[in-house]
Amino acid sequence: MSVVGRMMGFGRDDNYDRAIRLYDQGDFPGAIEAFTRVLACGRDPVVVRLAKFYTAEAYSCLGQEAMKRHEYRQAADFFDKALEIHPHYADLRYHAAVACRKLKDYEAAEEHLHEALTINPRFARAVYEQGLLAYERGNHEMGLKRLQQALSLNPSFRNEKFHQAFEQHEKGQHERASRSFEAVIEEESPVAVHARVADALYKRGLFAQAAEEYEKAINLAPTYADLRCHYGLALHALGRTDESIEQYKKALEINPKYVEAQLHLAVTYRDTDQPELAQEAFCRVLELDPNNIVAKNNIRP
Repeated sequence: MSVVGRMMGFGRDDNYDRAIRLYDQGDFPGAIEAFTRVLACGRDPVVVRLAKFYTAEAYSCLGQEAMKRHEYRQAADFFDKALEIHPHYADLRYHAAVACRKLKDYEAAEEHLHEALTINPRFARAVYEQGLLAYERGNHEMGLKRLQQALSLNPSFRNEKFHQAFEQHEKGQHERASRSFEAVIEEESPVAVHARVADALYKRGLFAQAAEEYEKAINLAPTYADLRCHYGLALHALGRTDESIEQYKKALEINPKYVEAQLHLAVTYRDTDQPELAQEAFCRVLELDPNNIVAKNNIRP
């Protein structure tokens, strides 16, 4: 959700304000309870839609926490609740697929991955997860093919652990290779480290430092649309709007269905007095997300 969209809800509903504070503090059950009150009693459509979005985000965060505790059934349940709200979010589909694979519910995992890659065909982690799934099920050649395709999308996966896993595969040590292939993606990559640091710096308002970290991550993984979009936000905060527009455009080249990048592009055009480009971009947002409140409020009659 864009910062613009989120801020539209503040000061309009006490329950929403309280829920966002709880969400930011990491109290996701408390946030869900407060957001539920907004959904039950709220009259402002903007606030209700934001509450719905952040309810799904809170369930997703609970799911990821459960995954870290290896509580895969609980994690899958949380991801399912998030997907009831946002069934077309590729990241949610990916996380649900991982939980289902851990539970050996392979058909559900395959379905989630199919949906994730329909939404974003260049989603490297989802392609890699398809490889893991096929390999674990005994289809070693197909699994290896998908794993290597994921490496072409994100070369950072090609690390020492991957080479070790491939050697085990060549020796016919398929169970060991399966665990080793999984370890490649479970370990926090340098890309993820830079992105995590950048996100934290951005939240603290340290936009120049955040931009540097995003740039390091992009140098390692240039085809990650999320990184491009977040880098654009940091550049915009620094007043480097032309560069931010370029990053949003690159994110959309990678994933043309990326609503958040399209919305930020539209808002940037609007705020830099480019009304025709802004209108075109807002119309594109509505093609991707017909109920987007920010775009609806900015379309000229």
